[in-house]
Amino acid sequence: MGGSAGWSVVRIGVVTAFPSEDWHSARLARAVEERGAEAVVIDPASFSLGLSRAGLSVQSLGRSVLELDALLLARGLSPRGDGDLQFEAYHQLVAFGQPQVNSIGALLAAQDKVRASCFFARAGVPTPPTRVVQCEREAKEALCELGHAVVKPRFGSLGQGMLRLRDDARGRAQLCALLEREGGVYLQKYVETGGEDFRVFVVGGKAVGAVRRKARRGEWRTNFAQGGSSLPYQPPPAMCRVAIAAARAVSLAYTAVDVVQTPAGASVLEVNGHPNFELIWDASGIDVGGAVADHVIARARAYRKKMRASQAPARWARRMEEWAAQPPSA
Repeated sequence: MGGSAGWSVVRIGVVTAFPSEDWHSARLARAVEERGAEAVVIDPASFSLGLSRAGLSVQSLGRSVLELDALLLARGLSPRGDGDLQFEAYHQLVAFGQPQVNSIGALLAAQDKVRASCFFARAGVPTPPTRVVQCEREAKEALCELGHAVVKPRFGSLGQGMLRLRDDARGRAQLCALLEREGGVYLQKYVETGGEDFRVFVVGGKAVGAVRRKARRGEWRTNFAQGGSSLPYQPPPAMCRVAIAAARAVSLAYTAVDVVQTPAGASVLEVNGHPNFELIWDASGIDVGGAVADHVIARARAYRKKMRASQAPARWARRMEEWAAQPPSA
C-alpha cells in the first residue's frame, strides 16, 4: 500500500480472509484490475489501530488503510485475530468517510434476520408475515396465527437450521423445545411456491440479473447447499422494484434478494450481504462481480473528487503563504 500512487490510479482495498480459496474474492479482485484500477488485497486479521495525541490511524501491516480510495468487503471478517477489533476498524474507517462496499453496518443488518425484517417493515417492503417471540404463550399464538410457518435461525445461511412447522400438537411441541433451547424464535409464514423461488442480484440500486431456484425432489429449500438448482431468469419490473427496495432498506450497495411470488405479488424472504454470484455466472454468464467492481470504482472516484475539493482551500492558502514569504525580486 505504498503512498506514491497520488491521484492517478484508483486503489481499491479488497478485504478478504480467503483471497485464493474463495471464488468470489478472486473474481472481485480480478474485476477491479480488469477496469484499470489497482486491487490491494487485505486480510482483515492484519488490521491494527494506532492511537496517539496526533490522532487515530487504521493500518494493515504497518500501512495506512486510508491511503486507499475505497474498501470492497469481499469476505470482511476473518476467523483469525480478534473479530471485535476488525469490526471496530471498519467503524472507524466509516467515521473517516472512506467508502465501504458493503458497509459493515449494512452487512450486520443483512446477517441479522430480525434487524433486516425491521428495516423491511419500516420501508414498506412486502414480506411474508413474521413474528419474533421469547415466551411460550406468544410462540403458540404466533404459530396459530401463521398456521404454517418456517422457523429460521436469527443468524444463518445456506438454508441450514430451518424448520417447517404446522399449528398442530407436533408443531407446537417442536416450537416449545426450540424456544427453550434458543430463548427466542423467528417465525415467518410459509408461502407455497411449488418448490421454487427467485434470487435477484442488485448492484448500485439496479437489478443486474436473476436466477430461478428449484428445490431438489423431496426438499422444500431451494438453496444450492441443500441440493437446489438455478436457471437463468428474466425478472419482471415489479419484482425488480421490490428487490431494489429491499436492498435500499438495508443500505446494501450490492446484494442478492430472495423473492417468492404470491397472489399479491413479489414478496421478499431475505437479503444476502455476501451473495453467491458464481451460480448466476454459470447459469447465464452475467458478471455480477464486474458490476460490483464498476460500482465501487465509481464510489472511489467520487470520494477522491470530494477529498480533492475539501483540500483545495488549504493547498491554496499554503501557496499564498509560500508566495508571501519569498523575498522581493530585484
